Amino acid sequence: MLRQIAGALDGCGVRHALAGGMAMAAHGFPRATKDLDFLIAKADSERADRALRAIGFEPASEARGFVRYLRRPSAALPELTEWADLLLASRPIGLSILAQAQADPVRWEEMTLPVVAPEGLVLMKLLAHAEDPRRLTDLVDVATLLQAFPDRIDPARLREEAGRLGTDVLALCDRLTQESANSQVKESPGAYSRSRL
Repeated sequence: MLRQIAGALDGCGVRHALAGGMAMAAHGFPRATKDLDFLIAKADSERADRALRAIGFEPASEARGFVRYLRRPSAALPELTEWADLLLASRPIGLSILAQAQADPVRWEEMTLPVVAPEGLVLMKLLAHAEDPRRLTDLVDVATLLQAFPDRIDPARLREEAGRLGTDVLALCDRLTQESANSQVKESPGAYSRSRL
């Protein structure tokens, strides 16, 4: 499904980047996920719609900032449903995240594809959790990314961009960044002790 959708979007010239749980996997942290998320420019949404319809997807729901597409791949198993979300970037921050992914594709699962970078993923997941606090997996993903990529996530820039998304996103960013820093401090003495064995 990933290859099909990425190929369809490439085929019609829609710039895209893998996001969400599959992007976590592409960065080395596989976890269960129910769908595929692709970040695209909102201006490309009509071409993306035609591309997804051409491979059997139909729009199922639309909300501010994203469109969900569904496909039933087997007539013999009508309960089997595949879905993909197109996350529509229209603000400079979203378009910047998309451009960065396009400029620095990732080699994963025998494919080379644009994947939202760790810092962009943190911002997207902070925003998603701020909008829906039931999305607890986003908190785990943010903590994982902050601890795994301290060299690729600039805390000052992250805080600045989070502030542009809203005071609720900024507060969440500050809390999780502090928790991550505290966690690393707590873990480092143990790591040092083990290194002496």
